[in-house]
Amino acid sequence: MAKIILGISDSFCANFIAGQPTYFKNLGNEVAVISAPGAEISLLTKTENCKLYTVKYTKTVTPFKDIATLRKLINILKLTKPDIVNAGNPKSGLLLMLAAYIVGTNMRIFTLHGLPSDSKKGMLKSLLTFLEKLTCKLAHKVIIVSPTLKDHAIKRNIVPIKKVTVLLPASCNGLNLSSFNKSALLAQEIVLLQKKHQINSQHFVIGYAGRINYDKGITILIDAFLTLCQTNAHLRLLMVGPYETTNPLPQKYIDIIYNHPKIIFVGKVNNMPNYYGCMNVLVLPSFREGFGYVLIEAAAMQIPVIAPNIPGCKDALVPNYNGLIFEKGNTSQLIKNISCYINDPNLQTQHGNNGLAWVSKHFNQTKIWEQINNVFTTPL
Repeated sequence: MAKIILGISDSFCANFIAGQPTYFKNLGNEVAVISAPGAEISLLTKTENCKLYTVKYTKTVTPFKDIATLRKLINILKLTKPDIVNAGNPKSGLLLMLAAYIVGTNMRIFTLHGLPSDSKKGMLKSLLTFLEKLTCKLAHKVIIVSPTLKDHAIKRNIVPIKKVTVLLPASCNGLNLSSFNKSALLAQEIVLLQKKHQINSQHFVIGYAGRINYDKGITILIDAFLTLCQTNAHLRLLMVGPYETTNPLPQKYIDIIYNHPKIIFVGKVNNMPNYYGCMNVLVLPSFREGFGYVLIEAAAMQIPVIAPNIPGCKDALVPNYNGLIFEKGNTSQLIKNISCYINDPNLQTQHGNNGLAWVSKHFNQTKIWEQINNVFTTPL
């Protein structure tokens, strides 16, 4: 039996490890989770009956607070004495890898979800690059959540190839298809949600799911939507996810999100499948991504998806099969892609059906967990 610590930075990321505590416990291991506090991670650890240790991480580099957080992590690891620590996300990953290094944890694993330095410039880019390299250096093994992100990280010399594992075909946790499924009960809930937000059958709903910040390409999405509205009076933009004050949007875009009559901004929700069911297409316009989980979630709900041609996103859809891609930051191409679905309902249906078939075939959670267990149990 091994003692395993699973670490994430934010309760909002609970889906990155959902199901893993139960899976590893059923293999005879003892599992605990370290995360920032929040409703999502509290529910997950209660449902899966594992210990939760909460630590408040800051989004940015805050030396004094970070040192205090590091001390708390060291104390947790000294108390729990884990054999394996698997940490994800940039800030928490660095601090948890450092704490595990200090206490001498036998197996230190870092799950690389993306490279924040990709969207930064100057001294900040240099600092974040250094911290990303340090995190990977402190880890014995690095799980990278998509093949194209792996190639990109190796090309940037963030991590040596000998440390790297990719959970094929991609992702860090697969997808629970029983949750993202257009069942009869869910269909009823979707109808109620449409009534609540005054969405009717005449509307074409462009969806977005994720954090509301600059790196997610929200400005590109808003610009494209405003242009399309000039010739499509029936459009709606449904935005789901928490607004972040770090890496903020320009004020004019914040004002548009909150005040435009055709934008429905609902913030963070706990019934995401219902909201996918209200969408005609999901757009993830990010400037950087590790994988883009919302793309396979929407695909499982038979929603076609649109994403930029960047590392990570390219592994989360099949172009011209269940979605379309555009060059990062290219508003004109994004407008063209959305218009394809507005003007061709049959294409929307076809790509939606293809998405369900593709996700069902490739993102089985048990197969992903088996690969993670192989990383955990293979000797150094």
